[in-house]
Amino acid sequence: MEKKEFREQVLKLQDEVIKTGFKWENIFRAQVLNEDRTEWVIMIGDKLASKELFADEEQIKRYIDKKPWELIAALICSITDNAIKSELSNLKNKEK
Repeated sequence: MEKKEFREQVLKLQDEVIKTGFKWENIFRAQVLNEDRTEWVIMIGDKLASKELFADEEQIKRYIDKKPWELIAALICSITDNAIKSELSNLKNKEK
């Protein structure tokens, strides 16, 4: 694939993501652990997202904001793609 074609694909994907209004920070939620509100964790749904304990919600926001989400998303997509390809290959081998 030529650089120009690749660049066009990247820009098109970027536009599509922007149109959805997707924000990584909306996936996470802060969960307080005690009545004094001095211990907080980060959750994704009902799953613990980080082993870190935080003193307040602002610390959580800063922690989330400093992550390279584009790289993390690319890693997740790559792992998922490889898992699907591997499973399809295994299914084809079983059929033989």
